[in-house]
Amino acid sequence: MKDRQKTKEQLVSELVEMRQRITELEKVKVERKQAEEKLWEAQERFSGIFNSSMDAIGFLSLERVWLEVNDAFCQLTGYSREELLSGKTYQEITPAEYHEWEARIIERVVRTGKPAEYEKEYIRKDGCRVPILLTTFIVRGADGKPALYAPLAPGSAVRPSTSARTLPQTPVS
Repeated sequence: MKDRQKTKEQLVSELVEMRQRITELEKVKVERKQAEEKLWEAQERFSGIFNSSMDAIGFLSLERVWLEVNDAFCQLTGYSREELLSGKTYQEITPAEYHEWEARIIERVVRTGKPAEYEKEYIRKDGCRVPILLTTFIVRGADGKPALYAPLAPGSAVRPSTSARTLPQTPVS
């Protein structure tokens, strides 16, 4: 029906409905902005903890390529953030004798979702080996599927140079 054929009451009713819809949309806009602010604040808190932690923390893709590392991780390995994030894999900084054994641990962590703690070594950029205590855990995406995994080496987890000479006895099932 054309506006000229509508009664005054019909036009007022339509205006009221339109105003209600505008009010609803404005409310949604405000709620979205508040949610974005809360997300930003949470990201800032996480980022602050991640970047200032004395624990070496890294995030890897399921293909085992470094996605993010903190300053403590760079200090532990001797690599710059840019070097690690340029496509370097965790295998490139792990001695070969750990590859198969650690792959089974990571496979179990991905499959079960349960973190694993074990000792191993990293190869620093200068070629030296640094023994560490490592906790590896899975990070799931919004769909609940494993999206990436993260090794964490507590700042106090660097071991004396003899402790990781033999493969850890962590049971792998």
